[in-house]
Amino acid sequence: MAMTFLLLTSLMALGRLLASPRLLGPVHSGRVADLLNRLAISVFFPAAILRQAPGLSASADTAVVAIVPWLLLGVAMVVGLVMVRMGARRGVAACTALGLAFGNTAFLGYAVIPAMLGDDALRFAVVSDQLGSFIGVSTVGLVTISLAAGQQRPTVWTMVRRVLVFPPFIALVVGVTLLPRLPPDTLASVGDVLRIVALPLLPSMAVAMGLRLQLRPPAHLRGPLLGIVVGKLVVMPALALLLVLVLGQHGVARDVIVLQAGMPVMVTIGALLGFKNVETELATAMVAFSTLASLLTLPLWQVLLLHI
Repeated sequence: MAMTFLLLTSLMALGRLLASPRLLGPVHSGRVADLLNRLAISVFFPAAILRQAPGLSASADTAVVAIVPWLLLGVAMVVGLVMVRMGARRGVAACTALGLAFGNTAFLGYAVIPAMLGDDALRFAVVSDQLGSFIGVSTVGLVTISLAAGQQRPTVWTMVRRVLVFPPFIALVVGVTLLPRLPPDTLASVGDVLRIVALPLLPSMAVAMGLRLQLRPPAHLRGPLLGIVVGKLVVMPALALLLVLVLGQHGVARDVIVLQAGMPVMVTIGALLGFKNVETELATAMVAFSTLASLLTLPLWQVLLLHI
């Protein structure tokens, strides 16, 4: 678990170092970050989706694990809509909604959950990620970002077109509809190639985040940033715990649901927002600061779950 956090923070620190005036400087670092985000969203992320999509499945004992992330997503979307109604900028509302909704349930979740709860918990973590975060980002996430990206309120057709031509969404459709039709041996070979293509996904996004990271965010972003970090690491797992108690889920599955809900903001969300130039400073900061803060909050949630 410690190595996973160390790798992610080290890559962000590398990006921050490269952005210093003696190396790339602010102008060139922004261009490099844009290039890395473009590669991640257009090549590496679609490859990861194509690799995972054919294996999406659920069973009776994992139903609640798959459902709770969608309930939390609904809560996050309501928060975003309320913020817009109250006069917040669409970009800030989108960052807040997506930051609350989507945690780093794959890269961190797959490493942290077994370390905290044992190897048997990994299958629940995979279901939570694939049937929750993964599909949610590829559908609701893309629609939300498309709505926030335009200077003017987009028409329904404009929004649909933005999603339909977005590489990750195309990859999801192909992965769900076409790849499962391949013979098993061919599918396995394709999966091996896709795994290699997708390997740079996290490093490229983390370094891009570091290139844009400001250790002292602008004053006007500190309130939204604090709200996102506290909401993601404290409020969302608390809501998840309430939901699993109401739904009667117990044991390892319950703990996985709560810990996955308390994962720091998903790196991919920060990259997607940056790719569309939606509040890039806030998007970068919420990933970085929530990741650092989760070093404290995740162990605290583990202790709390042991006593419930």
